[in-house]
Amino acid sequence: VHFDDYFYPYTIKNEIFQDSLSYLYHGLPNQSLADWRRSNIDSLVKNMHQTTKKTKPWVQFGVSPFGVWKNNSTDPRGSDTKAGQTTYEDLYADPLLWMKEGWLDYLVPQVYWSMDLNVASHRKIVDWWANNSTNTNLYIGNGVYKVRNNSDKAWDEKKELPKQIRLARETDAVKGNVFFSAKSLMKGNEDVVDYLKKKYYRHPALPPVFPSASDSKVPPIIFEKIITKADSVLLTFSDLKKYRYALVYSSRKKAKPTYPIKKLLTKTVVQNDDNIYLHKAPLKNKKNIAITFIDKFGKESEPILIRLKQRN
Repeated sequence: VHFDDYFYPYTIKNEIFQDSLSYLYHGLPNQSLADWRRSNIDSLVKNMHQTTKKTKPWVQFGVSPFGVWKNNSTDPRGSDTKAGQTTYEDLYADPLLWMKEGWLDYLVPQVYWSMDLNVASHRKIVDWWANNSTNTNLYIGNGVYKVRNNSDKAWDEKKELPKQIRLARETDAVKGNVFFSAKSLMKGNEDVVDYLKKKYYRHPALPPVFPSASDSKVPPIIFEKIITKADSVLLTFSDLKKYRYALVYSSRKKAKPTYPIKKLLTKTVVQNDDNIYLHKAPLKNKKNIAITFIDKFGKESEPILIRLKQRN
């Protein structure tokens, strides 16, 4: 469940948001209009998180706020930026509070500026969020709609976006990137896409485990039997009800504690029984495979070594 950055409207010159009567009726004693507005958004985020977790605890809830929380000209805790509007003061959203209270599974600040833009440097803003994120997975929102389509000429450079991806991967607190929008990037920027694929996206990736999954326990799995057919393999396990996916890796004779994603042969959905059906084609005549399972919270089980040549 994802919320974009539109909470209260962006400030428009000579425009007034008409909520004065609601504020007079609902505002608390000595509560400013700005604080009252932020309290409304806080309640929205808190209740959305609680409702989601009560209904389906494994469903992730996250927000992509405007990229600048505050400039340090108005608050020493803010970023070294000169953004014309900020998420705290103009959109009345306070993602720092939401993270502190544990109301988010992930946060995607919209860092839609080039690496070294004077008024709002992508580099500085990523560093600020990395140093101010808690209790949640932090992803960086990249404004790929600006590639070769913006007055900031840095976006004309083929390596502007790749530099942003490299920065994210070199920053420990950052768990991934989110592009807005993939469609705009794919249209007319084939050289950038090819470069990203070659340098940064050669292999698939598993989604990060989200913080609220820390309390979930991965139930034990027992491999029971294998049935080999002409074009497929049937694997039977004990109790797969809590799992969503099975991952099949290429393996040697001894199982490893973990397997790199480059060893992944195939990924399949766990059906409503305890059987995993694999087509032989992705297995590439392997003698040994290792299989792991992903639960609803994104946790991966320990690998189970399976010898494909064994008899029933």
